[in-house]
Amino acid sequence: TLYPLDFQMGECLFGFDECEKNADDLIVTEGAREVMKLHQEGFANSVAMLGSHMSDMHMQLIGELGPKRIILMCDGDSVGRDVTEKVASKLSRQYAGDAIKRCFVPVGTDPKNLSGDELRKLL
Repeated sequence: TLYPLDFQMGECLFGFDECEKNADDLIVTEGAREVMKLHQEGFANSVAMLGSHMSDMHMQLIGELGPKRIILMCDGDSVGRDVTEKVASKLSRQYAGDAIKRCFVPVGTDPKNLSGDELRKLL
């Protein structure tokens, strides 16, 4: 398996330790490979939920980072779009509406497959 048997995805955010606290932006993705791509393209303040669910622990960790704005960048499929809306709704309980941004990648595309220029245009 990719993770140890006792690993709980809802208990951590991939990339959390690399993020700057109180930064202007925090990009939240579904998967670790998206975070790796974003880091390669210069977007170091990004984390992955490691799935399609934002847990209460994820919310707590984002709170510890204290970003001014949270940018949701999920996959460009129907599940990713649903995840974006569900996560935005959950985050809106803790953050003002204008602090949550939805960044929709083209339909059928994953953020990890976009070029650096495409990512910059979207963000």
